[in-house]
Amino acid sequence: MNHKKYFKSSIVILALGVFMLNSCVKSDDYSVPPINCQDKFGPTNHELADLQTIAKQQPTESDIITEDYIVEGYVSSSDETGNIYKMLFIQDRPENPTFAIEMDINGANQHVDFPVGAKVRINLKGLVVQAEADNVKVGSYDPSYAVGRIEPDVLGDYLSRVCGTDGSPVNAEMVPLEFDDITAALMPENINKLIKIKGVQFDDEELEKTFSDANNIGDRYIMDMQGKKLGFRFSNYANFSTQDISPEYEGSGDITFILSRFHTTYQGYVRDLNDINFSQSRFTFTLIDFEQYSSGATDFSPYYNVAVVGNALWRVSRFSNNNYLQLSAFGRGGEIVTHLAIPVKLNGNNSVSFETNSNYYNGDVLFVYWSTDYDPNNQSSATLHDITDQFDISQQTDAYEPNYRPSGTGELPAEATGDGYIIFEYKGKDPSPTTTIQLDNIKIL
Repeated sequence: MNHKKYFKSSIVILALGVFMLNSCVKSDDYSVPPINCQDKFGPTNHELADLQTIAKQQPTESDIITEDYIVEGYVSSSDETGNIYKMLFIQDRPENPTFAIEMDINGANQHVDFPVGAKVRINLKGLVVQAEADNVKVGSYDPSYAVGRIEPDVLGDYLSRVCGTDGSPVNAEMVPLEFDDITAALMPENINKLIKIKGVQFDDEELEKTFSDANNIGDRYIMDMQGKKLGFRFSNYANFSTQDISPEYEGSGDITFILSRFHTTYQGYVRDLNDINFSQSRFTFTLIDFEQYSSGATDFSPYYNVAVVGNALWRVSRFSNNNYLQLSAFGRGGEIVTHLAIPVKLNGNNSVSFETNSNYYNGDVLFVYWSTDYDPNNQSSATLHDITDQFDISQQTDAYEPNYRPSGTGELPAEATGDGYIIFEYKGKDPSPTTTIQLDNIKIL
């Protein structure tokens, strides 16, 4: 064998390889080449909100859309952690959306092709639109279900990314709608949208649990500072399903999620644990709804029912499966002053709210105070600080209100500290004022 000839041939091959490598790589940029995005469907011919006008509670085969029906929206959900499964949530705008839908797909890992913020176009030709209790869903026709799931192998016939002017897929930053409490968020117009509620925490009994049950979806409840609760669905297929809620998420703060509704029950879906920002201390409050007391009761221990002038007392009444306190000066033959006194640890940052109803209004009779020297057995020496003007109190003259009137929230001043009381005073006189007042759902934070 001619070793010199072999050596020269090897040098030639090596040089040729280096030349070819240099020919392929013109720079030090080794980044992934840009995606060649092509708009698959034609321009939109409907708004996303138009789907609510064609939705049926139980679509039939005749409700399958037979022509190009093209809408656009932005993906707000992600199934990357597995908590949101076989559902894609799409809203008409990345910020301040007016309408949103759920799209049911019989497959996982949709986040790969349709990440959060992806602008998408949907051609509903061949699909049905279903709705119940304002929850609008898009899927395939399935006689066994209200709406069927679209099979992944045909998903591309109905759903596609939208391209920008630079030829890449459009991706927007999704900005959740923000609310200060649960009640404000739970509105039909917010269904399927990305929202954030501030000032919430997991209910006390959830702190001993993992996010989901061992072999099933876990329903876990958050609560706000008004005592309102909202259930969240946590899948046992989520990659954080076995993680303990406490101690990492035992605090309070804000939570970002997709708001859904099953029949008439609102429920939430977080995309991942980054959606839960509970970095603040837990809050505590007293909620008094009088449900634990029997109708006609005047003993509300550990709270005080005190007849200051006269002998009239607050009394538990019941109507439409709801307990509340009621009092009137009518027929009392003179003046009455009666206190409901609630012991409170005052911390310089307390707030109070409650609900009222009334009838036969002929003057203001309900007043609210705080005090640090109140004595239920000797009220005459107490200093009562009046905060009544912070509240909206019912004033009905000829019929009770159909629903109890929220008072709004009253704030105690910074100097209100130490052991104290919140006092609800009925002050009336026969024949006037004798207004009948009903008091319920007292919350002291």
